[in-house]
Amino acid sequence: MKVLYALIDIVFPRHCVLCEMWMVDDQFHVPVCSLCICKWPDLRGSIGGQLLLERLCLQWGHVGFRLRESSFLEQEIRAIKYRGAIRQARNWGAWLAEFSEPPHGNLNDVVLVPVPLHWKKKLKRGYNQAELIAEGIARQWKVPVWKNALTRSHHAPSLTGMGRADRWTQLQDTYTTNPSASFNSVQVILVDDVITTGATIQMCKEAIERGGGKVVGAMALALA
Repeated sequence: MKVLYALIDIVFPRHCVLCEMWMVDDQFHVPVCSLCICKWPDLRGSIGGQLLLERLCLQWGHVGFRLRESSFLEQEIRAIKYRGAIRQARNWGAWLAEFSEPPHGNLNDVVLVPVPLHWKKKLKRGYNQAELIAEGIARQWKVPVWKNALTRSHHAPSLTGMGRADRWTQLQDTYTTNPSASFNSVQVILVDDVITTGATIQMCKEAIERGGGKVVGAMALALA
């Protein structure tokens, strides 16, 4: 594995995404240097979890940073969503998991379920950023990612700028569980890139519960 990362570093040198200085430490999954990491509102831990739970009816939650407080972080999210920053998304996921305590203090039977894109949008974009973030979390926690546990049944217009009521209207009956996914003996953590009102997470939670599953929490890279 170390040889693989060494080869990757030759092809894709590890530079800090903020100051572009060379990354010399062994934390391959951290996207910024130790100096720059102090320059954004890091919400990992109890503060971010509390902010997230205020918007969600869940037992547990973790978020990385507050999006509105940094133009740099907004650029990072856009790069992950629209500009093919695949490795970057995975690295951010590992960063998110690094200081996030799992629900109930253990990872027994925990699976990560990313919020799905409609197949047309995923085909056009080439990837689902929530899946990539979940893969980064899984790399840190050593838990499985169920990429196809949820499906998005219809394509809705962009939710950007919508309030909670409009988002709920647009997302009604949008998400369904894959019939082949068995949720009986697992604890589901939902993963998304950005949480705004929490409507998407709630709809995904309801879909999994209709399929007989249990959602114990949610993780997001950013809180808008």
